[in-house]
Amino acid sequence: MIKVLHIGTDLQWRGGEHQIQLLGLGLKPLGVETYVAYPKASLALEKFKANFKCHAMPKSLDAAAAGLIEFADNNEIQIVNAHSSKAHKLALAIKNRTAKPIRVVVHRRVTDFPKWNFFSKAKYLDDQVDAFVAISSFIAKILESNGVSKNKISVIHDCADQNDYKNTDRTKARAKWLDHLRIDLATSNKPITLIGIIAALTREKGHKTLLEAAALMTADQNFKIVVAGRGPLDAALKKQVAKLRLEDKICFLGQIDNVPSLLSALDIVVLPSTSEGFGSILLDATLAGCSLVASNVGGIPEFVRPNLTGALFEPHDRAALAECLRRQIAEPTFRSQLQKNAFDLAQSEYSLEATSAKTLAVYQRLID
Repeated sequence: MIKVLHIGTDLQWRGGEHQIQLLGLGLKPLGVETYVAYPKASLALEKFKANFKCHAMPKSLDAAAAGLIEFADNNEIQIVNAHSSKAHKLALAIKNRTAKPIRVVVHRRVTDFPKWNFFSKAKYLDDQVDAFVAISSFIAKILESNGVSKNKISVIHDCADQNDYKNTDRTKARAKWLDHLRIDLATSNKPITLIGIIAALTREKGHKTLLEAAALMTADQNFKIVVAGRGPLDAALKKQVAKLRLEDKICFLGQIDNVPSLLSALDIVVLPSTSEGFGSILLDATLAGCSLVASNVGGIPEFVRPNLTGALFEPHDRAALAECLRRQIAEPTFRSQLQKNAFDLAQSEYSLEATSAKTLAVYQRLID
């Protein structure tokens, strides 16, 4: 049995937290026991407690480190897997202070490499980091270009669990959400296309570009865009919708708990990010039966391949995004083929089983 402590510092439940949960569940039958440490104030902590033994960290880094040392010793932790910059710092702080030696793995999810000052250089090039996991080849290249040894880096993509969607009836899910959105198909002359974006309402997720693209689409195109998530841009985006007179086309759902249900009701999922390590929501959307439209940034093109598994546009290009959406709305057969190709790729290369096996290989290499 390998005992692994995952440390994160986000106060919300986002894609990274979902990936930690999937990984912990996927590794369990492979002989890995998962522990999780997150801030006391994090919404993620309660969700993790349903599946893993958890440790609530205080705000102070010194106090957090002291608590983590005790937690690691009491549970005989062998590997610490850090999932954020602060978690990386904490992992290094406790490595040589535990009763038994531990190994440090750093997961790198974001593309904006920290400013290359003395402190960040020391942290990323520290010999005490035993391995890096990059969630895309794009991030691996960033790490290498900033001096991290190629031998320390493993590319292990995010994954999605098909079991989340096996028992979901798309017809029932769609009917439920159409009712929630108060869309009456009986009064419509043509089928409605449901488009969704599920992401934190932050600048780098590109919601502004999506709203601008919606304003460029013709009135005869019957579509509805649902925006799921919360964040600091909530008020600004709603104001933009009013300014563009898109109230009948855009619906804000806020934070939702049942993501598979919503995804199963959608036709197209959009990710117009300006920066993205990979975009794991695209995998879930694919397994739910959606086609994909995404920006050509970061690790996204490793999964979304133009005219094969989805449509790509350059970030901030509202006209190109509008055209991608127009084509998928107008050509349902083309849209279905893209979705099938993406589904096959997700099953073969981005499954929970594949990600778990690759991660286990990294862990085993460190403790053997």
